Amino acid sequence: MATHAEALRLAETLAARLCHDLGGPIGSLNQALELAALELAHQSEAFALARQAAAELAHKIRSMRAAWGAEGGPLGLEALKGFAKASRAEVDLHGLEPDIVLSAAMGRLLLNVLLLANDSLPHGGRIALSGSAADLFVGIEGPHAGWPVG
Repeated sequence: MATHAEALRLAETLAARLCHDLGGPIGSLNQALELAALELAHQSEAFALARQAAAELAHKIRSMRAAWGAEGGPLGLEALKGFAKASRAEVDLHGLEPDIVLSAAMGRLLLNVLLLANDSLPHGGRIALSGSAADLFVGIEGPHAGWPVG
């Protein structure tokens, strides 16, 4: 059982992570809106940037809610495809069994790994998932990938 200090540290770490992940898209959104206000001739470019930032923010929130929120149900391949579509990196699901269904706990763990893997590829790249519900492998590759080898 976690001590009070450990639980507090976990809450602090989670809060720091949320602030970090949401700060970039929110900053882009604010800058885009400032550009729109100052340069009316370039509204379409500024609003396109605002829409892109808002979409990224919405995806991050959905992913975090699924990974960290109230425990949901099993996670299948179709749900994984939904998360893969909105990822900054290419997500290759071809190595997974076509009828894979992960338990709720394993699904949450995998979503957390996908969040970390995506953040580990600041300049894009590829996240490859392979294996079965009992034996998963996640690998990443890309320029400046911040993921330990192996």
